[in-house]
Formats: sequence, C-alpha cells, structure tokens
Amino acid sequence: MSSEPIDLEASFARTSRAVRTSLEAVLNGAELSVAEAVALCNVTSADLRALAATADELRRQQVGDRVGYVVNRNINFTNVCVKACRFCAFSRTGRSEEGYFLEVEEVVRRAREAVEMGASEVCIQAGLPPRPPKTIYLDLLRALRAELPRLHIHAFSPEEVKYGAELMGLPVREYLAELRAAGLGSVPGTSAEILDDKVRKRLAGGRITTSEWIEVVRSAHALEIPTTATIMYGHIESDCARSSTRQVASPSSFRCRSCMRKRRCTSSKCSQTCARARPPTTSRASWRSRGSCSGAAFAICRRRGSRKVQAARSSCSTQVPTTSAAR
Repeated sequence: MSSEPIDLEASFARTSRAVRTSLEAVLNGAELSVAEAVALCNVTSADLRALAATADELRRQQVGDRVGYVVNRNINFTNVCVKACRFCAFSRTGRSEEGYFLEVEEVVRRAREAVEMGASEVCIQAGLPPRPPKTIYLDLLRALRAELPRLHIHAFSPEEVKYGAELMGLPVREYLAELRAAGLGSVPGTSAEILDDKVRKRLAGGRITTSEWIEVVRSAHALEIPTTATIMYGHIESDCARSSTRQVASPSSFRCRSCMRKRRCTSSKCSQTCARARPPTTSRASWRSRGSCSGAAFAICRRRGSRKVQAARSSCSTQVPTTSAAR
C-alpha cells in the first residue's frame, strides 16, 4: 500500500457538482446534513476517489501522519445479561451452563497479567448481570486502581453506566462523577449500534434508547471523561439510519482539534486557533492555510429536532431528541 498522500486537487477534478459542493463544505468546517451524507453512501468512480481524498485530508489535519496504538486487554467479567439482544452471541441467561462471572480478584489478576506483558490500558465491559451488588462497577474500579494506579481504565458502556446509576438510585451525571473518582479513565461508546430508535427496537427492544445514550455520553464530556462512539452496520439499517447515527454521534463544534477542549477555549496555547474553528464556507483555497484547528473532535454533536429526510431512493424519519444549548 502506498504511503503517498492522496492528491486532493486531482481527485476533485472530475467529481460531480453536488458531491464537490458537499466535500468542499466539509473541508471548510461544515457538518453534513443527513441528506448529504446519504447521497455520499453510494458514490462511485471519481466521486468515491474525491470522498476518500477528503477523508484523508481531514485525518491529516486532525492527527497528522503519525500512527500510534495502545496495548490493551479486554476483560469481560460476565456474560450473564438481563437483556436479550437479537444480534448478540455473547450473552447467556442466569440459568445457562455457559454463563460465568469473574470475581473482582480475578479481574485484577488479569489486569496485572496484562500490565506485565506491556499493556497500558484495560477495557472492561460485560453483560448486565441480574441482581448484582449495587456498587459492582465502583468496586471493580477501586480494586484496579488500588493494585494498578498507573493503568488506564477504559470501561463500562453507556448501557452499563445507566444500569449502574439505576442500581444506586443516582442521576447519570452524579454516578459518572462517582466512577471517575473511583478510577474511570474513559468510557467506550458501545451500545450505540445504530442511533435510530426504530432500528434499535427491532434489534434489541428494551435496551438503552438514543436519547439515553446521548445523555450518558454528554454527561461524561461535561465531566471531562473522554468517550468513543461506535456504529454497528451491515444488518437491517438503511443509509439514512447510518447517516443519522453519524450526525448524532459526530465530532462537531464542541471541541477544538488542537487542544481537545471546548471550541471556544481560553488556553494561551491555542486560543487564537480555536477562534478560527468552523469558519464560514468559502472556497477550497481557505482550508489549505487553516492548519489543524478546522473544527472539533471527540464530542457528541448538538441534538436536532425531528426532521424528514428525502433520499434519492428512499425516505425515512430521523427522530433525534431536542436539547438546550450545546455545551
């Protein structure tokens, strides 16, 4: 595979007008609408090459050409779960002979073993066990932090955070603060699947809803707990559902790409570049000189009200809950 950068100018030379307009807007810091994203889902030939070149340029602006990695161990402490998601091959009922539940000491032992092999992080997720101790997630964090204080703990999906908050009778944000104090380093953005409640109902009725997922992730960001955001695709979802998920869980105007803080941050190091974030759409020449602070990274975007999106071949309703002004 060639390591040469993709020639952006050459890629744009033969693109269609509609695709070129969308891609130029993105390069100038704009967010794609659902309809624009849907239109990009099936591009081919020159339009596909231009899409790849644009993605490469945005990647270069955001993180440069250095590639890093984390040595990580996944520890799934139980596969017993009160949910019954149709796509899940991992979970078992409490009566299943294949069900298991690791004691806290065993989780710590596995984490210690991982550190001895060079790991700097553990990812801890599991099923939602029936009738667990109310402090189950706090107990795990405290034990790991006491034994391995330098280990980064990437743990507990929004579904688990919601479950833990319900067990303790706490609001989500207050519970997240408890988790952070106990040693939580970041939250995996799993249990998102597709952030479209019609699809979610068919895949896993009774699971965390789109609005609840957003509440957990936004609450984490408000407490400066980093998160990821995942998407599960290639099943029953449509292009529109995938594009809606991208819009709900996209990197938008919340954080500066340079400092990872709020877009209008006051850091002396990058306050000037942050002020340039998300400039108005102009010409392609403008994004060449803007540097890396062209928008934001690592945050949940503003929630928009319900809207209908007419795609070229299909139509669907995007139900995204409204909210107060973005943080």
